[in-house]
Amino acid sequence: MARSSRRTVPVGMAAGSIVLSMVVGGQALYAKRRRDLPSVVGADASGEEGDPSLPRVVVACAGDSTLTGPGLDHPDQTWIRLALRTLSAERHLTLQSFAVGGSCVADVLDGQLDALLAAEPDVAVIAVGSNDVLKWTPLRELEVSYGLLVTVLSERVPRVVIGGVGDLGALARVSPPLSNVVTMRARQVDRVIRRTAARFPNVGYVDVSSTDGAFRNGGRHVFTEDLFHPNHYGHEIWAAAAAPVLAGAIRDVTPR
Repeated sequence: MARSSRRTVPVGMAAGSIVLSMVVGGQALYAKRRRDLPSVVGADASGEEGDPSLPRVVVACAGDSTLTGPGLDHPDQTWIRLALRTLSAERHLTLQSFAVGGSCVADVLDGQLDALLAAEPDVAVIAVGSNDVLKWTPLRELEVSYGLLVTVLSERVPRVVIGGVGDLGALARVSPPLSNVVTMRARQVDRVIRRTAARFPNVGYVDVSSTDGAFRNGGRHVFTEDLFHPNHYGHEIWAAAAAPVLAGAIRDVTPR
């Protein structure tokens, strides 16, 4: 009699997997149906940093609510404005933001990219991918979309800065075991972004995962009331990670 090639899964292990799937699925469903869902409505971070008499560099950004800062008191508390402010003694920096809260990579391609290119920036900043984690965008689809986005930007803009995705399982709003699943998916998406950025010599990558420890240690104190979006302390953490990469891009272009 031929032996079956099918492996037998221990009953206890199978039952444990089913229970875990039910718990994670239940948590995800509850998170979606909660009445106090986070708002993605933020503000337009566009503005200027530095003395107008200094050499001028135009920066344009696109992406999601990480750039619009829902829950902040003022747009100048966003990480992009804070990071640009660190260079305000050297350059007059004009920022134009086309970011829309809740956006995925496909939304940036369809609704923000054309407007960003029309602004003819010296430096483009892209921060998107977190919603692709939470909406579970297929990784192959994400890789194709991100590749197209960065290819177009690298061909049309002198310097490009791409923000990675940190550990979204550290969000104060998300608890285990769902947070463990979100952490795993965030790392997968971040690897796609990192690989894509590495293909282009004029594209810089911001390793947002370097801030994971600060967010986990900060807990609720680095988030707004919705426990989903970072508050001004959280944006300061992001700004510190992004500033060196952004500074290198801005110093590398010819001021106007």
